[in-house]
Amino acid sequence: MRSLRQCHAVFGMLAGLMLFLKSGSVLPAEGPGEIRFKSGEMGLIPFLELVSEKLDVSIDASGIGGGGSETVAVPELGALSRDRAQALVLTSLTLAGYTWIHDTAAEMYRVVRLREARDQEIPVISDFAKLPDSDLLVTYVMPIQHASPEFIARNMRSFMPAHSRIIPSASIGAVLITDSAHNIAKLKKLVDRLDTPQAAKQAKEWLARKASQAEASCPAPASDRPGPQTGILIALFSLIALVIGFLARGYVIRRIEGGL
Repeated sequence: MRSLRQCHAVFGMLAGLMLFLKSGSVLPAEGPGEIRFKSGEMGLIPFLELVSEKLDVSIDASGIGGGGSETVAVPELGALSRDRAQALVLTSLTLAGYTWIHDTAAEMYRVVRLREARDQEIPVISDFAKLPDSDLLVTYVMPIQHASPEFIARNMRSFMPAHSRIIPSASIGAVLITDSAHNIAKLKKLVDRLDTPQAAKQAKEWLARKASQAEASCPAPASDRPGPQTGILIALFSLIALVIGFLARGYVIRRIEGGL
């Protein structure tokens, strides 16, 4: 009986230990160059403190409003490299409405709202192959080969979030896009379908038709057509000239009769 009780106690301890490990409260040991984040939902500020510790970086979170009450959901991804860990941080911040900007002068990352980040010091990339596979906010100089940059910018704005920016530049034949690298990669696929000789020709024809329709529907300038006031003045002067003519004729007739 005593040995049976001891067996039950041992089995109970083993079952409790297995449940404890399964719950994820203890993370596996990190190997060389590996970074692990505890999955689950946590506050934004505690998450950034964890990131600062795991990545060994300085983070300025003073740009977070609302007392840092926002939360982030960290998925279970296992061991990550440093680059993938940074990509996870950027995605988590983006979903919460934030991003971070690397301050090279102070050697720290500043967390700011997405709508304010586009005016900060962000990387400028002109080679699509060097676009990072993350939600890092960048400015990409996208070359345009066939269509006009204005046409591309006008059509792409509908597919871009409010915090992004697209500026056409005809002088360099490109559009400058400020957005996350992931969004820019999606826009590049759409631009490639519009920036073709056939699409550019159709766009020019469409713009020409719209311009012709606008000119046809536009009323003629006031100087090219007589207005109502001009017509009244012409009629008035004509009447005055007619009256003066009759008066002059009567005067001449009377002088002739008086002379006779």
